[in-house]
Amino acid sequence: MNFQLIAAVVFVFAGLAEIGAAKEPDRPVKTPVTYAYLFGESIPKESKPGEDTGFGIQAERIEWWVGDPVSHKLRRLDGPKPKRLRVRPVDRTVILKRDDSSLTLLGPDGGDLTLLLKDGPLAKTELNEPNVLVTTFSFTPDGKSVVFVNKAGDICRFAIGSKELSVVDNSGVDPSAGISFSHDGSRMLYNKYFRANDFVPTVFSVYVANSDGTGEKKLTEYNDGEQLGSGFLPNGRVGVVGSTMIRAFDPKTGKAETVAGPWKEKMEFRSFGGFHPDGSTFLYDLGGPYELRLFAMDIASSKVTTVKRQYLESFQEMIWVQVLDAKQ
Repeated sequence: MNFQLIAAVVFVFAGLAEIGAAKEPDRPVKTPVTYAYLFGESIPKESKPGEDTGFGIQAERIEWWVGDPVSHKLRRLDGPKPKRLRVRPVDRTVILKRDDSSLTLLGPDGGDLTLLLKDGPLAKTELNEPNVLVTTFSFTPDGKSVVFVNKAGDICRFAIGSKELSVVDNSGVDPSAGISFSHDGSRMLYNKYFRANDFVPTVFSVYVANSDGTGEKKLTEYNDGEQLGSGFLPNGRVGVVGSTMIRAFDPKTGKAETVAGPWKEKMEFRSFGGFHPDGSTFLYDLGGPYELRLFAMDIASSKVTTVKRQYLESFQEMIWVQVLDAKQ
C-alpha cells in the first residue's frame, strides 16, 4: 500500500494550564513540561462507482490526533485558531509524509525533518518497504541524531548536523518497535526476534545496551502474543508489560520486580503505545486488521480507560509528545 501521510505540526490543545508571567523580573520563569500522546488515523480514499480498490485500506491521508493523558480529551493536530501550539516527540516519532525519494518526520524541535533516501548518507543503507514492515524512527535525548533499524536489522544512527551515518552491526533488531532511550540518554532499549519456521511462534528478546551499542544485555524473552511491549521507566528500569502483570527490570543486574498485577484475567492487546514519561500510564490498542480501539491503563490502579472506541489503522505506532509553547 502506498500512503501519502500529511499532517500539520501545529494544533489546538484546549484545557492546558496557562503559564503566568514572572512576578519578579530578575528571576527566570520555569515552564512546566506538559505531555500528550499522538496517534494517526487513516482516512480512506473515496472510490468511484464500480472502481476496484483492491484489498485493505486505500488511505488518502492520515488524520493526526493528540490526547490529554489525564482527561483523555482528543483534539485534531491541525485544529483551528486562535491558539496554536506545537509538539515534539519524546523519543519515537512519526512519518508525516513519504515518497520514493524522501520521508518527512515530526522533528525533534516540533518542525518537519526531511530525510533523503536515494541521495546522501541514507542511500548507503536499506529500509523496509512501508507496505511490508513500517520502520520506526527515534531521536536521541539531545535531539541531535535520528536512530532507526535498517532492513538487515542493524541499528543506524544519523547525525542531523554533520549528516553522518553510523551503523552498529547488530542483526535481528525489530525495525517496527524501533529504539528507545533512557531518560538520561545513557542506554537504549530494543527487541530482537527469531522465527525457526512457519509453525514455531516468533520469539522476541528484550535487550538493553549502552547508547553507543556496546554492552548489550538480554533482559527477558517471550513468544509472540505473550507480551505487549517494553520501555524505560523514569528510574532507569525497563518496564515490560505482559498479559497478566508488569515487571520492571534492572538494566545492570537483569533482576525483575513485579510492579503491577498479577491480574485475574489476561489482558487483550495488539500493539504498545509506550509509557507516559512519568511512568504512570501506558497506551495500547486492540483489534485489527485495520479497525482498532485505543486504551490507556493507569499502572497504580490497573484501571483501563477507553480513549477512542473505533478508528482506522494508520500503520504507525502511537507516540508520546511534549507540548511546546507557541513562543518557543
